[in-house]
Amino acid sequence: MVLWWLIWAACEPATPCDRYADYMCRCHPDEADCDELLAALTEADADLQAACLDDLSAQQDADDAAGLSCE
Repeated sequence: MVLWWLIWAACEPATPCDRYADYMCRCHPDEADCDELLAALTEADADLQAACLDDLSAQQDADDAAGLSCE
């Protein structure tokens, strides 16, 4: 039973806030306090998830426009 839960948890899709925090921590570590960002986005509601999606898209667009690449 525990093994099934671990497999499910590992396959759970990332939320927009998870993707935003991951992107900011990987690509802009000097601009983001990762611990604070992750704490603030834990258990984000639907409105905050939508905001994270918009913020991620805007940050990626700005990075693309500036010629910055982060994969």
